[in-house]
Amino acid sequence: MRRHRRGREGHQPGRALDVTDQKPQIDRAVRAGVDGARLWVALEDGRDVSAPVSWFDWLASATPAQRDDLRIIEGGLGIWWEQLQDGVSVPWLLGLPELG
Repeated sequence: MRRHRRGREGHQPGRALDVTDQKPQIDRAVRAGVDGARLWVALEDGRDVSAPVSWFDWLASATPAQRDDLRIIEGGLGIWWEQLQDGVSVPWLLGLPELG
């Protein structure tokens, strides 16, 4: 395990700071939808991210009504399609590791 020393508010000088114990701050989804061939997600920090629907075989083969039947779950960390029984992780869309 790598440990780094650095000054930081709330950190005691002379003690190693274990960066592996820190959870990354992940912006959460506030809105999402499927528009044509793209899944789009609006994040709480104002950014919009999108991905091609073709990345998700289960979503690409869904009907428009099934694509529209989505909800944001886990406080904005995921998007779930009840009719399709599948979903997408917001951290994954951002290229970040899953929270666990």
